[in-house]
Amino acid sequence: MTAVVGSGVGGGSLVYAGFQSRPAGGFFDEEFPPEISDEELAPYFDKAEAIQRPQQFSHPVRSREIFADGLSRAGLGSAQAPTMAIQFGDLDVPKSRENAVGHAQTDCRRCGACVIGCEYGAKTTLDLTYLSLAQRNGAEIRAMCEVTAIGGSDHRYEVLWRDHASGTDHVAVTPQLILAAGTINTLRLLFAARDKHRSLPHLPIGLGKHFSGNGDYLAMVGGVPAAAHNGRHAMFQSVHLLADGGFVGEAAPPVTQLPLPWPLRHWLSETVFLFSTGREPGTQLLSAHGAPFAAPYKASNAAFYSQTANRVKQISEAYHPSWYRPNWPRGDKSQRLVTVHPIGGASIAQVPEEGVVDHRGEVFGHRGLFIADGSTYPAAPGVPPSLTIAALAERQAALMIAA
Repeated sequence: MTAVVGSGVGGGSLVYAGFQSRPAGGFFDEEFPPEISDEELAPYFDKAEAIQRPQQFSHPVRSREIFADGLSRAGLGSAQAPTMAIQFGDLDVPKSRENAVGHAQTDCRRCGACVIGCEYGAKTTLDLTYLSLAQRNGAEIRAMCEVTAIGGSDHRYEVLWRDHASGTDHVAVTPQLILAAGTINTLRLLFAARDKHRSLPHLPIGLGKHFSGNGDYLAMVGGVPAAAHNGRHAMFQSVHLLADGGFVGEAAPPVTQLPLPWPLRHWLSETVFLFSTGREPGTQLLSAHGAPFAAPYKASNAAFYSQTANRVKQISEAYHPSWYRPNWPRGDKSQRLVTVHPIGGASIAQVPEEGVVDHRGEVFGHRGLFIADGSTYPAAPGVPPSLTIAALAERQAALMIAA
């Protein structure tokens, strides 16, 4: 599996499409320890949404009727405008407005560059919200710095980090350490600490369980003049929430924001992506000299991905495309997948045999060591996970303050 993630001040939010959705009802009741339920987590979703202020995409979308026809062919429901953490406004006269923390953002210009980084500040990324607010309240943000190793125990943790700007290495010692490096990097740090450096040798046996790509599946649909967008779109144009808790959406590539020759731009302007996620079964990550790995991922979830591929193929037929590329970019014959939503592996659980952290996000047997990112999911939510990650972090913060 290839995981596409963000590394910078703002993390994955710098390169996410911005789609915001709570998981289907019952997800937390069914998959999480009893301390976390749908009802208990609801006010923390409200808090995260108050910061992110997600808005529904309000502008006309030429291809929505085609996408809706595809959903009908697949026996699904209606197409909807996506709700995203993007500031929409007047396309002709974009304005600058204050967001929930008083940071200036400009209106979306529909350039479609959400996943390569919004140049205009219209996408509500974490550097413009939570990190800005934290910095205002005394937090120090060290850009161009990378944590390379962690170790310690019981309220004395060492963090080895490298300053790439100066080329120097440093060590910080702290009584309380919160890992929020994103699923992939948090897991790399934990596996290396347990199996390579032996700096956290007693991490829970549940490390690596319930890892998932959240059912991510991407198909490219090309040669569709009827769906031409000419670089005037948000990343997601139309979406549908599946009855089984999953998600399927129509996205468009960032045509005008890439340095491409006109023929290629024109070709891409008649191209759309169909993107699907779902509540797939997770897998077990293992370790080779401290580096996590898994068995061939697509093969281990063959039934799930066969169903997904058939559903997306049916939807694509409504576009009458000149060509179709499933499981983009490698094709359906490949066992390799691409995910932009890696989750799990350091899961919330009731016991260390099943996960890594308790319901408060504290690592079993390691007082003062917390994890607060997508790696704590015990199961795939089926929808893009950023809003749930934020809600769980809001809950963790409240519990830590109250302790």
